[in-house]
Amino acid sequence: MINELNIFNGPFKDILPKFINYQRAQGYDYGASIIYRYKELDDFFKSKNCNNIEINEDLYNEWISYRDGEKKTNQMRRVIAINVFSKYLINEGYHNIYINPNKMKFTSNFIPYIFSKEEIKNMYKSIAYLIDNSTNKNYISFKVLFSLYYTCGLRLSEAINLRFKDIDLTNHSIRIVNSKNHSNRLIVLSASMFKILNIYYDKVYVGNDNDFIFKNNINNQIRKQTVQQIFKEVLMLSNIPKRENQLGPRIHDLRHTFAINSLEQMMQKGFDMYTSLPILSKYLGHKGIKETEYYLRLIPKYHQNIEKLNNECFGKIFPEVEK
Repeated sequence: MINELNIFNGPFKDILPKFINYQRAQGYDYGASIIYRYKELDDFFKSKNCNNIEINEDLYNEWISYRDGEKKTNQMRRVIAINVFSKYLINEGYHNIYINPNKMKFTSNFIPYIFSKEEIKNMYKSIAYLIDNSTNKNYISFKVLFSLYYTCGLRLSEAINLRFKDIDLTNHSIRIVNSKNHSNRLIVLSASMFKILNIYYDKVYVGNDNDFIFKNNINNQIRKQTVQQIFKEVLMLSNIPKRENQLGPRIHDLRHTFAINSLEQMMQKGFDMYTSLPILSKYLGHKGIKETEYYLRLIPKYHQNIEKLNNECFGKIFPEVEK
């Protein structure tokens, strides 16, 4: 664990540890990456010869200004960091603390890669080819992992971190423990996914429920880098190119694909939007329905139908008022 009392040596060296402990007491997960961001903030003000606990408008704007070559999300993190810290300082009674009264807006042209059914079929064929032509057992593990990502919408680490004790063979389900936002959830498996996992379970289970299910060739937990490398091999064998103006394809796009396929099935079956989005939200492990709604709106192909159904279900909650 990082010692917050020793890491800071700028004008905020005494107040930042108190701030971080306060935020943690409120339930926020202030880990190493956030702490180092505040160290960067502290070092920045030190480099500007600031000796007192104050944040003026000029230095505020310089801190949040865009830096050549960086991602917009990184700039956004700096804005959030200084705003949260500034509010804390004001609440603690410090003066000469500036906060921009206008909220900054960040736009993104990110478009997830959604795999077609034909592409998925070709990828399964490629995985089978790798398994048949190699003694590398990582390929066998990858087949099960790939299926979990595609049919359950799991995050990369959620599947890798599965242990035998998380598998419920009786109820055909798996338990996701301490995932993003420190949340837990239960995932019910389809019949085909359960069959794949059950066969794999029988082959690799050696009697220790606490063991990781997916291991590498030296019997340690399989690494993210290994899974990502095999995924690149599969993409290449399947002749799936990178689409224009898109990031990917990536393993996480299998989660996007699952979400879109699930919503489309619900729409085709006539599910009420009011009930289907919360179900999908819980299944994906989102914090709330708005996160799921935004996540799906990124897909232009489905945006019109989603917007139409959304208006039908929620349009009358907030009636229009004539001026």
